[in-house]
Amino acid sequence: MAELYVVPDRRGQGYGRELITEVVRVAKEQGADYAFLVTSEDDRLAQRLYEAAGFRRTEGEGGPLMLAYERDL
Repeated sequence: MAELYVVPDRRGQGYGRELITEVVRVAKEQGADYAFLVTSEDDRLAQRLYEAAGFRRTEGEGGPLMLAYERDL
């Protein structure tokens, strides 16, 4: 899955929290032991959501800023 997000007009209603909870549950059930999320530097809402869900920031604050790249194939 490339992207998973809540459309802007539905944000702030708990859908993101439900999505993350379910994704983590299914990932564990499938044997995953690691989850990696990326968001833009200015998306404070997503950052707060991820941190509230138990994710910790591993770059940026005292570490390197990560850059995402993509291309159509």
